[in-house]
Amino acid sequence: MTSRLEELYLEGEHAIKNGDFVEAIHKLEEMLSEDPQSCRAHNSLGWLYKTQLDEYERAEMHYKMCLKYAPNYPHAYWNYVYLLTDLERFDEATQLMQRALTVPSIDKPAVHNRLGLIHELQGDYETAVECYKQAIRLSLNNDFIEDAKRNIERCEYKITL
Repeated sequence: MTSRLEELYLEGEHAIKNGDFVEAIHKLEEMLSEDPQSCRAHNSLGWLYKTQLDEYERAEMHYKMCLKYAPNYPHAYWNYVYLLTDLERFDEATQLMQRALTVPSIDKPAVHNRLGLIHELQGDYETAVECYKQAIRLSLNNDFIEDAKRNIERCEYKITL
């Protein structure tokens, strides 16, 4: 990334943090006009369109572009899976998380935890429990492990209903 593109990105992110979403969109779109393959700009625009403007189709387009140009960029996987989960597109969310498991820098325990949540939302509690257990096996974070244990307990309770 050139220094000009870095500057635009940082200005866009600064505008997001300050709640100036119009300015953020302008900076990020300017960045894309100079580098249409900028995964950072696509990911940030996807986040803006989803969370601030409820324009899910535009958000999805940006997440897809980000992953097309930078398939190992972990942030887009998270933002995109939140969108797919919110839209109850669980099969696509599962496929995306399976693909995310191939990304070297992605948090694998968190991916398995997200897979557990997706299965839990579909009422497939047994599969959810297995995903949560895999998240625990891969994690070194005690707080995360405790949260995953609670997820398992919740699913085991739901199985009894």
